[in-house]
Amino acid sequence: LKRRSPHVPPGRLERDIAEYKKLGVRILAVYPPCLQGEVYEDHLDWRRIATNTTAIPTIDLKKYPHGGMLCLLGPYGDFFLDVLAEILTRYPAVAAFSFDGIHYGGVCYCKHCRDNYRKDAGAEIPNADMNDPAFRKYQHWADRRMEGLVRRMQTRLKKIKPEVALVTWTTN
Repeated sequence: LKRRSPHVPPGRLERDIAEYKKLGVRILAVYPPCLQGEVYEDHLDWRRIATNTTAIPTIDLKKYPHGGMLCLLGPYGDFFLDVLAEILTRYPAVAAFSFDGIHYGGVCYCKHCRDNYRKDAGAEIPNADMNDPAFRKYQHWADRRMEGLVRRMQTRLKKIKPEVALVTWTTN
């Protein structure tokens, strides 16, 4: 990521981390995995599409600078892992990561989900209907993709710092 928060001046994070270490405070880094304004703006094809359409959603980035929902099941998931690895490498004092809502949002019809589901299941993503066995099959596929992302996250981050804790929670 290239942008800096206007609320965190250069050097502040390093000073804060040094103070936390002196105080014996362990650092829990929080990253909202599906919201990242810079990525939302730069990668239209990484946006989550919540309805059975190919229309890419847009939001007012001036009003919502955090951006809209991104899809972790495609290339953004790999980028997300790269960012976490960079944080942990650059700030080894980080003891844990917390993720507010690491999920795929129930259904995603982005190009990457459509292409990957077609390749893996030989079918199109059906309309969201839990009474439809085809949709339940899609849900199972998406769950396995999400589990794969978390597994890759565990493997990659624990190679950098074996004792790092990953706190994942979601309502889905």
